[in-house]
Amino acid sequence: FAKKMDRPPHKRKKNEDRKGLLLNKKARGMIGKQRASSAPKRAKPEGGSTLKQPMSKRARMQHLVDKVRRIFQKYEPGYVTNSMLCEELKIEPAKSVNYINTLLQHDRIALHSAKGGEPLYRW
Repeated sequence: FAKKMDRPPHKRKKNEDRKGLLLNKKARGMIGKQRASSAPKRAKPEGGSTLKQPMSKRARMQHLVDKVRRIFQKYEPGYVTNSMLCEELKIEPAKSVNYINTLLQHDRIALHSAKGGEPLYRW
């Protein structure tokens, strides 16, 4: 005869398994509960909480400004090119162009000279 179909969870009695068979007491408690998984737990990163909040727009801006200002102070005359920023922040050129444009928009840096090779920016 036909195989007994799985009974949907909302129609099961408390002591039935998926096929509608009566279960003993031990197995009854396991209905709907997964047995504890033995998946390896993710290790916490070294020396930091796992709950990192995303930075606010202002904080991110400030963070960027601080990073770049340090670089500007490092190079004495205070002029920095795009490639210098790349090396210092260890980022790809496209990203540092983004940084520079952002800072330019917010009047944090100014274009110093743009003739002959790379444009120089000053703080």
